[in-house]
Amino acid sequence: MTSWKIIPFYAVMVLFVFFAIQVSAQTLLQITSPSNSSSAIPVYREGQTYTVTLSADPSVSNISVISDWHLPDAQPTGNPLQFTLTLPTNITPGIYNIGAIGFTSSGDVEAVPSQIDVERQDAPLTLTVSPSIMTFSVGDTRSASKSSHSFTQNANEWGTRHRAGLVTE
Repeated sequence: MTSWKIIPFYAVMVLFVFFAIQVSAQTLLQITSPSNSSSAIPVYREGQTYTVTLSADPSVSNISVISDWHLPDAQPTGNPLQFTLTLPTNITPGIYNIGAIGFTSSGDVEAVPSQIDVERQDAPLTLTVSPSIMTFSVGDTRSASKSSHSFTQNANEWGTRHRAGLVTE
């Protein structure tokens, strides 16, 4: 009878150790910039180059920065904890994830991803809305379904786009 009471104890201990290892792995590698420590997601502009800065435990090696497939690979610098990311022009505005991965003698470790809000460099001159496609007067068409910007015309506010894709006044 006593052995059946011990089994739940061991099961709880195994789960505790598993989760402790997961939390420990995340603290071995962290993205310090861009940071999502505040409630605001940093806004980046297309065509610009930005620095991604990491912090890592000395046991972590072969570190690289990974990102959504829409973004190019971040390039290493002379500092093994800094990378440069050049955002392409004509990228669809929206929220993108940046992550980092490294390796220890125990296996791979990943940083908690950071998010960036990528937006156009210029403001549209005219706006034509057709469910989620915007046509700008410069002649290009890009989806604005993920953009976090508000648009105005003749000093009258059109509204703010919310994450659900709705525009409110």
